[in-house]
Amino acid sequence: MSVDLSPENEQFIDLVVAQGAYSDRKQALDEAVQLLRRRERLRQEINEGLAGDFIPAEEVHERLRKKVAEIEKRIK
Repeated sequence: MSVDLSPENEQFIDLVVAQGAYSDRKQALDEAVQLLRRRERLRQEINEGLAGDFIPAEEVHERLRKKVAEIEKRIK
């Protein structure tokens, strides 16, 4: 597969390879694709979360207070 990069991106890839962060251009580009995959997964998870039901902040705080109290009882 052949990829056309902007001159700026090509320079950056060459720079990080020259600095030793990656052994070659392929490794740097593979890492870039992995990061893009992670970002897309996170975006999907965020969208799924936003589509779900929300819990009011007060309820979340109350649940956390109860959890902390339970933990404190166990460690005393």
